[in-house]
This record gives sequence, C-alpha cells and structure tokens, in this order.
Amino acid sequence: MLLETYSKTIRIEAKTMIEMASRKLLPATLSYVHNVCDSIAVKKQIGMTSKSEEKIAAKLNELADKFYDSIERLKSQLKNACDITVIKDQAVYFHDCVLAEMDIMREIADEIEIEMPCEMWPIPNYTAMIYNV
Repeated sequence: MLLETYSKTIRIEAKTMIEMASRKLLPATLSYVHNVCDSIAVKKQIGMTSKSEEKIAAKLNELADKFYDSIERLKSQLKNACDITVIKDQAVYFHDCVLAEMDIMREIADEIEIEMPCEMWPIPNYTAMIYNV
C-alpha cells in the first residue's frame, strides 16, 4: 500500500512538473529569447554592438534546449513507469528514473530563472515567496 501511494504521489508531481514546464516556463523562456534576439537585430541595424544580448540569448537558448529535452525524457520515463505492473518495481523506477529526471529538470529551471527578468518569469521566485508571504 505504501509503495502504491509513493508511486501515485511521484506520478502526480511529475505530471504537474511537465505541465508547468511545458505551458509556463519553457514558453516564457522562449519568449524572452525572442525579445532579446529582436533587440540584437535592432541594435545591428543602427550599428550598435550587442555582445551582452548575444551572450544572454545564446545561454538561454542552450538552457531552453536542455529544458525541452528534459521535459521529453520525463514524459517518456513517466509513461514507462506507468507501464510497470509490479508495484515494487514501479516504485523503484519512479525513484531511480522519474525523480532523477525531475531533479535534472529542476536544476535547469533554476539556471533559467537566474537569467530571466523577474517580470518575465511566470511563477513566483524564491525571493517573492520568502519576503512576500
């Protein structure tokens, strides 16, 4: 019974993470990269340099690619976990594979959050949660 509850809890958390990442975090990141790239194009048209914007865009673009790949891996691992019929084996897979990918995704999201302007990040950041409660 405890292993079933454990697996169900991780499944719900993973689905929630996938939804938040796919519907909020990745689109916000891509939108900001688009805005930065627009700024680069405008600056180049008028003969200005855009080194900082280019570095920001490159870094966030790389992180967005990693984030997307992690989302896809988590979707696949979640499906694999749900296909396992032996309760103990399923719980072990959730722990070893699904939770491990969730940790990777969280690390990438944390890196992205540091690079994004607060007003562009679609969920409360740590500072807002700590000081605005």
